[in-house]
Amino acid sequence: MMKRHFYIQKNKTLFKSLIHPSSSHNLPPSFYFFLSRNKFNCGSSNIVITSNIKNNFNRGYYYSSSSSTPSQYLNKVGHGLDETKIVIPKEIEIEEDDRNRVFNEGKINKITTGTTYSIFSGYDEAKDRQVFYGCGDNRDAQLIIGNGKIQALDNIELLESPTLKSDEIKGKQLKQLVSGTYHNACILNDNTSNNNNNTSNNNHNNNNNSNNNNNNNNNNNNNNNNNNNNNKSPLILLWGASNSGQIGSPEYNRVQFDPYNNKVLSEIGIKKLSMGATFTMALSNNCKLYSFGSSTFNELGNGDNFNEREPKLIDNQLLRDNQIIDVECGFFHTVALTSDNKILTWGRNQESQCFPVTDGTGRGSFTNVQYLDTTLLGDSKIIQIGASNLNTYILDENGNIYSIGSNDHGQCGVEKSSFKKGVLNKVKIGNEDLKVKKFYSRFKTVIVETTNGRFFGWGSNFDHQLALETRCIYFTPVELNNLNNLHKDYNIIDISISLSHCISLNSNFQK
Repeated sequence: MMKRHFYIQKNKTLFKSLIHPSSSHNLPPSFYFFLSRNKFNCGSSNIVITSNIKNNFNRGYYYSSSSSTPSQYLNKVGHGLDETKIVIPKEIEIEEDDRNRVFNEGKINKITTGTTYSIFSGYDEAKDRQVFYGCGDNRDAQLIIGNGKIQALDNIELLESPTLKSDEIKGKQLKQLVSGTYHNACILNDNTSNNNNNTSNNNHNNNNNSNNNNNNNNNNNNNNNNNNNNNKSPLILLWGASNSGQIGSPEYNRVQFDPYNNKVLSEIGIKKLSMGATFTMALSNNCKLYSFGSSTFNELGNGDNFNEREPKLIDNQLLRDNQIIDVECGFFHTVALTSDNKILTWGRNQESQCFPVTDGTGRGSFTNVQYLDTTLLGDSKIIQIGASNLNTYILDENGNIYSIGSNDHGQCGVEKSSFKKGVLNKVKIGNEDLKVKKFYSRFKTVIVETTNGRFFGWGSNFDHQLALETRCIYFTPVELNNLNNLHKDYNIIDISISLSHCISLNSNFQK
């Protein structure tokens, strides 16, 4: 296919990329495409992409990179082999295609990233259903298509399956799209209006729902009356790696291509999902937690090592006694926020992400549900919680962000000399000690937006996850001018952080 670069204006699409100096890739014209380390067992790429629609639509910037490694999946980034370094965003042409209509019309409203892949979704008004697109690694059915015959998607493609084309999803719009390491889920609700505002996942992909959960705490039971009506019940789909039971199906499958309709969760009434490496947490409308998947480190919170293939109410007195209003999963630990402003943690704690633990082989590998010491916050209200691989994060109403856990890659945002293991560390943002509006955390990287619209980050930048040129670890927050400039021109409304690439969803709202 012919390699071209140009700016598409009006109701077309503009893309920009940020490529690592060692990159030399070639991407055929396509929509929202990027590569990263391990994405296809491949080497280097670092790309930021955005769709620039001159209407009230969303657009996305995408950036990723990795060290160069020979692979059959290289040369797929779209700037030809002559480009060796791109730091300032550069446009990429995207091929027009009816299958890409939702992308080309700027109607993507949800984004998520797993370890080596990315998924995007928007509402197709013509088909009256949510549609999904993806690119990257598909060896564990992360991208739904192929039934084992398609190991990876070089370009972003429409993801279709019998379930995603069924009448069952018609008229239902996406409330949440979330990823673990190699499994994914979405919640679709009946809605009379198109949902154009992205709800973060968070992290795992989603990590910024705390404000919504707190604000809606008095309405937790609103959806219970819908549970007996299949037409109004939320549709909860899970797919990808399922060898540990993390998609909640009673039948064993190593991977699940066609998204599994988890009717157990739909009947319970679930308002949020969070995913770890090989387990899943489900927060119900009545503020209770259900878990399923692996439990090697007591990830499921039941106090044992038994995997659960189907969703099960967590058997723990502390969780039964508290109303849970938010939940976030790290790789092997979970953080939950209660209605009375307390934090519960459990699971793997070898890096003291839950409470102090002495060094030693196996110490902290199995932790029961217990309260996290939040004395440092005083009486401040917690408005957001988050987790990364081996860390826990808390944001309070005063704009202060706190971290606990591993600091090997600067994940806690404090210098080695002042880092305190096993307790909360307050992270200072900028010389002025700026206040944080929200944050995004996953893997070994953290990005925050301050109340005055500036972006800072810390942790691993070995793959330019912070959109900074120097590949290194940042132990303290550094200002991210590339994201500042992006936010100034195209309002950033969500960021999804992966192992070696990031995605941001941007609004056309002119500030």
